[in-house]
Amino acid sequence: MTRAWAGIYVCVNFVWLACQSAYAGAWNLPAGTGQIISTSIFDRADRAFSDAGVADQDVAFQKIETGLYIEHGLTPKWTLTAATAFQQINFTGSLGQEEFVGFGDTLLGARYLAWQSDNAVLSIQPSLIIGGGGEGIPDSDLGDGEDGFEVRALFGYGTQLAGRSAFFDMQLAARLRGGGEPTEWALDTTLGGRVTDRSQFFMQAFLARTDGRLDSDDIILPNRSLKLKASFVYDLSARTSLQLGGFQTVAGRNIVKERALLLGTWWRY
Repeated sequence: MTRAWAGIYVCVNFVWLACQSAYAGAWNLPAGTGQIISTSIFDRADRAFSDAGVADQDVAFQKIETGLYIEHGLTPKWTLTAATAFQQINFTGSLGQEEFVGFGDTLLGARYLAWQSDNAVLSIQPSLIIGGGGEGIPDSDLGDGEDGFEVRALFGYGTQLAGRSAFFDMQLAARLRGGGEPTEWALDTTLGGRVTDRSQFFMQAFLARTDGRLDSDDIILPNRSLKLKASFVYDLSARTSLQLGGFQTVAGRNIVKERALLLGTWWRY
C-alpha cells in the first residue's frame, strides 16, 4: 500500500468510526461489519398546512412507529441495507376515520461507493420498495403506495470542529412506484459531531415533495414539507449507543404539521 493510499484508508476509516457509529449516512461500512438501528417514534399533529402553506386546518393525527434499519458491509465498495417499520396510526382522512396496525413500506437496497477523497465520499444507493398497508405516500390514504424503487445519491464530508470530529451529509432521493402513483422527492441534510468522547449531536433538515394525482379513484394533492430534527446520542460502549431526539414540521403545503419524540438504540458488530 502506497503512502497516499494509506492516508486515504486511515482517514476514511477515522471518519466512519466518528460518524457512522451513530448515523446511517454516505460512508460505507468495512466489509464484514454492520449495524442495527431500532427507533421508536411518538408522533402527533393537530394542525395541517393548507394549499396556501398556512397551518390553519384542524386535524387529528397520531402515530407510534417502531422502525428497524440494518446495514452490512459486503465489500469495500458495497454495503447492503434494509429498512422496515411497524406502525400504529389513527387519523382522519378522505375515507373518514382511519386506523391501522401493521407494517408500512419495506426497503431493500445496496449502497455503492462511487468516489472518495481524503475526507469526502459520494455513494449511490438503489432500493426496492415493498409497499405496506400503512403510511406510504404523504397525504394519501393508508395502504396507498404500490411496490416500486428508490434511487438515492449520498455525499458525505468529514472534518474537525473545535478539535473534535464532525461531518456533513447530504442525500437526494426519488421514489417511483407502479400503478400511476405520484413521484416522491426528498433532500435530507445532516450536520453532526462529537460533543464529548462518548456523545454526539445531530442537526437535520428533511425537505420532501410529492407530485399530485387526480383520477376517478383517488385524489392526492401535491404536497411539500420541511422537517427539522435534533438528536443527542450517547455511547454506552464501543458497540452500543442510545439516541434521544425530536422533530417538527416547520413549513409545508397540504400536509400535517407533525411533532414527534424519537428514542433509538444502535448496535454495531
